[in-house]
Amino acid sequence: MAGLAYRALRTRREVEPRQLPHAELTAVEDIGRVASAAIWFVLGGVLALDLATGLNWIVLLYAVLALTLLRMVPVAIALLGTSTNWPERLSIGVLGPRGPASIVFGLLAYNVLRDDQADLVLSITVVVVAASAVLHGVFAPGIAASLLGRKRHLDTNQG
Repeated sequence: MAGLAYRALRTRREVEPRQLPHAELTAVEDIGRVASAAIWFVLGGVLALDLATGLNWIVLLYAVLALTLLRMVPVAIALLGTSTNWPERLSIGVLGPRGPASIVFGLLAYNVLRDDQADLVLSITVVVVAASAVLHGVFAPGIAASLLGRKRHLDTNQG
């Protein structure tokens, strides 16, 4: 978003907008990286606090549901009518990322809810995002290799 805003402001007086030199865009990239690092830093701090005070079973249950059913069912429905097969749909649903966008939405909810509800939403957001990062790191390479191997096998048998 910062890059789009910078280009619009930087080229607004030009009749025909031109490409911006890469050197001008490095600041925008750096700002994006720092903002992302700050978000992950806050997430880590809140996760440490949650783990130190103990996790509620509701948080853990919702995290499991969010990383499985609540993610996979909508993805499977969205992919109906496409050329993806069921193993691919399942993989997309399982590997759907939970990252900065989830953190931002969780923080927005945190700011408008009552204290007890806000704390619950923040805990759920943090646990889901952290668990997603760990699970993706552990399982994504194997799932991707399995899908690529299956695709190569199908391509070899058909061709």
